[in-house]
Amino acid sequence: MQHGAKFIVTPGFNPEIVEYCIQKKIDILPGCMTPSDIDKAVALGLEAVKIFPAEPIGGVKILKAISGPYGKMKYVPTGGVNVENLNSYLDFNKVIACGGSWMVPKDIIKEKRFDEIVNITKESIKLMLDFKVKHIGINTKDESGADTVATAFGDLFGFEKKVGNSSIFVSEQIEVLKAAGLGANGHIAIETRDIQRAIYYLEKQGYTFNQESTKYDKNNNMAAIYLKDEIGGFAVHLMQKK
Repeated sequence: MQHGAKFIVTPGFNPEIVEYCIQKKIDILPGCMTPSDIDKAVALGLEAVKIFPAEPIGGVKILKAISGPYGKMKYVPTGGVNVENLNSYLDFNKVIACGGSWMVPKDIIKEKRFDEIVNITKESIKLMLDFKVKHIGINTKDESGADTVATAFGDLFGFEKKVGNSSIFVSEQIEVLKAAGLGANGHIAIETRDIQRAIYYLEKQGYTFNQESTKYDKNNNMAAIYLKDEIGGFAVHLMQKK
């Protein structure tokens, strides 16, 4: 703490250390492996714990089982987490983060090849967010104009038109709007595995969002949001992967 640590993670549950951190108002993620460990965390008012070692004790299946009686607790699994199973953990809504030594191999640290650690970490973030172009939206002035553009794509490539209330889709990747929407030319929809994590990450990179553009699904979960600035005359919005 004297060296500026903003949070503390421990391999096991040591009540003395946990209580000390609580008294000093510093976040702590104590390691838990059993329901008894989680009981102790609940009793001390913690809202999240580390699950260690996650894979050897049952992985995602054990987390889902534990979440039955401990529905309000959040988890940070470590121990056996890697690029192959990372998203299986992150897809579970009780998991707020994952930890794994694959990002910081001992030999790379020893040889001070820190640029490789940066690259591995970037690839892990890329895997977690899983950005993909979902569709491109083209602005037109009215329904007639939209039909003209959609028909042109359909005739050229044999794409089937699907007419909606506000737009016409020609294949799943091209949307022709019946009126000018956001963006000088239209919009580009980028799908992501987790829209909340994507927003957090992009904001850390200095990007800003148009909060008024936020859309929610029927369960009141965020479904889409636009970036504040256009790129090449196109508004860009994130979409939550279904």
